[in-house]
Amino acid sequence: MVGETPDEQEDSLLGWTYQGKEYTTLDKNVYGFIYCLILDTGEKYIGKKQCHKKLTLPSLKSGEIRDGAQRIGRNKNGKRVYYDVIYKENDWRTYESSSDLVKDKTVVSKEILELAPTMRSLTYLEAKWQFKLDVLEDDNYLNENVLGKFFKGKLL
Repeated sequence: MVGETPDEQEDSLLGWTYQGKEYTTLDKNVYGFIYCLILDTGEKYIGKKQCHKKLTLPSLKSGEIRDGAQRIGRNKNGKRVYYDVIYKENDWRTYESSSDLVKDKTVVSKEILELAPTMRSLTYLEAKWQFKLDVLEDDNYLNENVLGKFFKGKLL
């Protein structure tokens, strides 16, 4: 908000809850999570969020490995080329959906439904929860599709 210091803005951000408790720190084995957003209109949105991003950077000319990186080597034109792979935490704490239907509305609750250890399980769990909660048939949910294959209003 206008006139607030950065610390006051951070305190006013709505946090995530998981199993009824505030969720602030990530376990090493968490790749992402399935979430439910509840809006001030009473509508809901089910989605997924990755918690880390993977950076693949060329190795340093000095030969040193970057802090927290894993070194991988690939053959390129018969020559071994080395890269440093780093996993960095992304903006999951302040995230409120990439859906255009949610962006212009006020989120009043952010709940984590389930944690996922891998990219594949994250995609599966999102579809599972969306089908389980009938997001395409219930008008209270803003989800327009599941997996980009099943669309609201075009099921039968």
